[in-house]
Amino acid sequence: MAKSACIIRLTRFPEKNIPGEHLKSALLLENKGMEGDYHANGGQRQISLLSLKDRQWMDAQTEKGLCFTEYRENILFNSQVFLQPGIRFNIGEAIIETSGGSKHYFEHCPFIRKGKHCVLAGQYLFAKVIKGGIVRTGDEVTMIEKSFSHFDGSGNAIMADVSGKEITERYAAAKGTISINPEILAAIQSGAAKKGDVLGVARIAGISAAKQTANLIPLCHPLIFDACKIDFNIDEKNLKIEAVCTVRLSGKTGADMEALTGVCVTLLAIYDMCKSIDRSMKIGDIRLVEKSGGKSGTFKNE
Repeated sequence: MAKSACIIRLTRFPEKNIPGEHLKSALLLENKGMEGDYHANGGQRQISLLSLKDRQWMDAQTEKGLCFTEYRENILFNSQVFLQPGIRFNIGEAIIETSGGSKHYFEHCPFIRKGKHCVLAGQYLFAKVIKGGIVRTGDEVTMIEKSFSHFDGSGNAIMADVSGKEITERYAAAKGTISINPEILAAIQSGAAKKGDVLGVARIAGISAAKQTANLIPLCHPLIFDACKIDFNIDEKNLKIEAVCTVRLSGKTGADMEALTGVCVTLLAIYDMCKSIDRSMKIGDIRLVEKSGGKSGTFKNE
């Protein structure tokens, strides 16, 4: 935990179009945001962050008539060290993690419209609450250094020790796509593929693979599922099939790898079922889109 900063102002905005309330302390609610703030509804934009330097820059542009985008930060820092994506830090009694600020929030900014740098859209200004708790002005904010859990102090590969963790409900969802040609699409929809029901076989393959993740990825823990599901979304216009694998279980470690393994093998099964028609299919955009449960809380990637 090498880098630190401190809070110099806390502000709550009860409604979108009324002035904010400056606070000496505030309660951050896990996976929601600041209690009483209109942004406190989950998602990636639970809390808005800004540094004093950037606040002063914005105020100067506003005085010049050059900045027309109002930014309403919940937490004002004395440093910029946390304004980048994926940074997790202790803040008072809470833990928050930065999530990327999106340019679409500021699409009317004259700086962006002219292709210039905008401090708002250029910085990563939003965060989600991993662990709730009270924060106060003057509280030190300390970065939590991330480390690999599959290596010991000597650099040897190990299976992470989860013996001290609580059993909680876990959920994970992963997605991926395969690009196909019109002939394959027609064969899938009509059931005319030589090997049979393409999506039906791929669904079974994906579920079976998810259950075997610990045998395929050597340092994963064997898990017992409560549920595993594969769904498909067919994009006829762009000739793509999206596979979605969801896993639910009660355990000491999450189902991220199981969902990802399931979606990968689902897409590989589609390729295998259809390769006699066309071998140029492309598999891609495989990612974890959501997870919940455990110490790290909720993660959303869409």
